[in-house]
Amino acid sequence: MASIKIVSGKYESKLSTTTKWVLTADESCLFEVPDWIPQAKVNPKGGFTPVIPTEIEKPKGVTWEIKDKSKKIVLATVKGNVLDKFKIAINKKYSGSYGYTLEATLDGVGTKASAFILGSCEAKVISATWSKQELASDSTEIKYGNIVYVRLATEGLNGDNLTFEFYNKKDEKTPIETITQECLNGDAQVKIATFKAFKGDPTKIADLEDFFVKVKNTKGVYIKNGKEDKVVSFQIKKPLLVSPVADIPTNLTPIKVGEPDKSNLSTGIISLEKIAVKTTYDVCNDEVDNFSDFKNFWILENDGKYYHWLRKSLIGITEADDKKKPAAIPITLASTDNFTFKATFKTILPIDGIEVRVRDKDNKYTFTTKPHAKQAKDALYEIEFKSTNTPYKDTIQYFETFELIFDYSLDKKSWTPLGSAMFCFYLTWKKPMWDKFEGDKLTPNETVDMMLLCKKSFKKNILETLLWLGCNQASGKGNLSKNNEENEEQIISSVFKQFTSKKVLRKREGSYITKNWTSQGMGYWRGISAVDAQSGLPAARVQPRKFYDSATGKHIDRNSRVILKYGEFRCGEWSDFYTYISMCQGIPLSQFAIFSGRGDNQNYYFKIDPVTKKPSYINPNLSKVDASGKLIENYYANWVFYVKGGWTFSDPKEPVLSASIANRAQGNSNPLHEFSDHVFVLFERSGKKLWLDPSYGLSSTTKHPTNNDLLKDYASAALERMGYLDIYSGNYKTIGTVIENHLVKMIISGLYDSRSEVREEKGVISIIDSLGKTIKTF
Repeated sequence: MASIKIVSGKYESKLSTTTKWVLTADESCLFEVPDWIPQAKVNPKGGFTPVIPTEIEKPKGVTWEIKDKSKKIVLATVKGNVLDKFKIAINKKYSGSYGYTLEATLDGVGTKASAFILGSCEAKVISATWSKQELASDSTEIKYGNIVYVRLATEGLNGDNLTFEFYNKKDEKTPIETITQECLNGDAQVKIATFKAFKGDPTKIADLEDFFVKVKNTKGVYIKNGKEDKVVSFQIKKPLLVSPVADIPTNLTPIKVGEPDKSNLSTGIISLEKIAVKTTYDVCNDEVDNFSDFKNFWILENDGKYYHWLRKSLIGITEADDKKKPAAIPITLASTDNFTFKATFKTILPIDGIEVRVRDKDNKYTFTTKPHAKQAKDALYEIEFKSTNTPYKDTIQYFETFELIFDYSLDKKSWTPLGSAMFCFYLTWKKPMWDKFEGDKLTPNETVDMMLLCKKSFKKNILETLLWLGCNQASGKGNLSKNNEENEEQIISSVFKQFTSKKVLRKREGSYITKNWTSQGMGYWRGISAVDAQSGLPAARVQPRKFYDSATGKHIDRNSRVILKYGEFRCGEWSDFYTYISMCQGIPLSQFAIFSGRGDNQNYYFKIDPVTKKPSYINPNLSKVDASGKLIENYYANWVFYVKGGWTFSDPKEPVLSASIANRAQGNSNPLHEFSDHVFVLFERSGKKLWLDPSYGLSSTTKHPTNNDLLKDYASAALERMGYLDIYSGNYKTIGTVIENHLVKMIISGLYDSRSEVREEKGVISIIDSLGKTIKTF
């Protein structure tokens, strides 16, 4: 069997074999399959004069693949021939015990050769952080009862099982907790419930307790962070109780700091088990596939019912799909809603006469204290709480961690902490316009409809990023003016600020979403799309209203669900995306579309083959002769408009776009920059109009009384020239003045993709001569 061998590059020779190569991290190595390389032949006439090979003897093609260690997932593919060398370098963060399979396949023969490759470097911690949020930054004060996440970024440890040891500085020899976690892609994260940090006599606890973490590798050797084997340290604030409900006390007694109240011993205690918030809409992950894709609906199942919080440390997660959901489940309410929820409690001992109070950590919502009926030991029972106020009425709010805090009392005088529940909370301005979303309630298309329904909980759902971008960007807005229309304008303007950066991210970017655009942001015409015929694009990839996902080799329907999942948009989808964000706040918007003489994709005036640049279709209106039959010279038809930035115009040559480093459009420095149609958002109230173009992060600086005035302003701000084309000779003529007079406009109420109500479609398309004189209009 043929073997893959290393040709050049640094590697660990003592650790390598003919089937396993241990590469020095960050060093490029070249590989080949020697048995497949044609050998020099002796010339029959004598000597070693090269002989011209026959067709059969010519170098064969080879396909190289890098696979994960299971050999099931292909990470990279490179094609070449047997004379080409395969080049690879393994980064230090991917080095360690985790190996990859390098496989070569001889084209047309199917013969394979493979080797196992690993990266090797010094094992060390590059950075170590702690946080109160999973995969997020939250270094605020740690209190007793919080969960603390410790995360490492490492080198040389990929694939190793790391042992995290948590210590109190009072006893640096005995860890209070030990957790083992595999290091994947150089990262490892564990969590510890801080109630485990306090053990022993509560009177000896300091106001601030100091803790640190040490980490061992698979061989039991401590990994250093710099010169220290204490990789990270943190402090925990002194608790009010030694044993909160997150860790049931062995004596089942609510011990206070100091002497316990013996009169309470016979009454027993309770625990908070589950919370279900009364919501009209639940929240789901951006890449939910269909209505049965429960792992991507942010709701938790327990005993066949659905909740927004479970006391995981005690009852566990029973549904496999729930195990990887956010620690703080997202919830959403309108600012005019009362905060209503059902809490499930469990008795540790029989109770009689206990009352429970609840508050949020900012003490904004007020809830009536609830007495609990007499219950036997180990009883589960529900109580509904409803806020008596709406403290954020008519404002938008976003809480990364919204905490409900529970206490209970036996005498209505002294209160004992019962625990708390965390949520990610989106408070919208008005009720979301879910019923106006795209979709069919009676016969839904589960992979396309924005009217999302969870088949398990039977609840309406909203994609999380639509809520996050609106609530996060416009937090605090909504009642700054007495005029409702002014408040709407402030909200949409605040949300749009994120779009001006040309780097718009999704809420769970890099964690719960497969496609990671953290470094670039979601994209505009970034190349994954294959909707229209493009030069060099195989015809099989071109399908109307679809894009080609090269990763899966599939054609996928273009719609707001799919483009948000993949992070790839065109202009209509960017406008709909921004409109959905606004609709989630109860604010309707319209769409403003513009077209050149090529038409609106429904009624083309002419079509140009993208390869030959010759007309493949010519509307009869574009006759080459005038009414008398005389041949018309220098005949230019309305063709495209050019977006501002980077163009060089040299009529009659085709305009040239220079390369760019900075983003010209969302997530893209070099997007398609010339169009026959485009759409952006229209905000109109009381006869005044504003435009916002999410694709390019541009918006009005003033209000306009008419659509014509608005189009004139847009053309001045966004467009550089209008392009006319002699569709017979291929010559260009570009015009940079009064561009608005060369466009057809269409005003659409609501969403562009549905085009449910086209309110206006006006404009004149001209045929001009080389001097710009109009020959014909239609």
